Amino acid sequence: MRRNPLEWIVLISSLAAVIALVGYLLVAGLTGPSPGVRLTTRVEDGAPDSAGTGWLVPVTVVNDGNEAAIGVVLEASGVVDGEDISRELTVDLVPPGGSSVELVVRFDSRPDGDVEAQILGFERP
Repeated sequence: MRRNPLEWIVLISSLAAVIALVGYLLVAGLTGPSPGVRLTTRVEDGAPDSAGTGWLVPVTVVNDGNEAAIGVVLEASGVVDGEDISRELTVDLVPPGGSSVELVVRFDSRPDGDVEAQILGFERP
């Protein structure tokens, strides 16, 4: 039995749709969020606070995993006037899937060098 042109058009477009869907699912599965909680920190350049009495350093916490993190404890440290200073902050929730939370760490004056931030711990819901 011979197919008419409309049947060929429907067949080709259906095959193209199935191939595109399978390709999308493969790419999404291979490049999607990694399993579990995957927290990273990024420290940016600071600036004086509005009153001029301290130095504010922005820190971003990013969760590239596929699970949320609650009660995230972050420690930021730097050298201020020759003294090692560390600050501890707690974030209630960092959602999954590349979500981020922005924090600001305050020092009494401008740090002498780079400020470092690290995750001390977190809970899984």
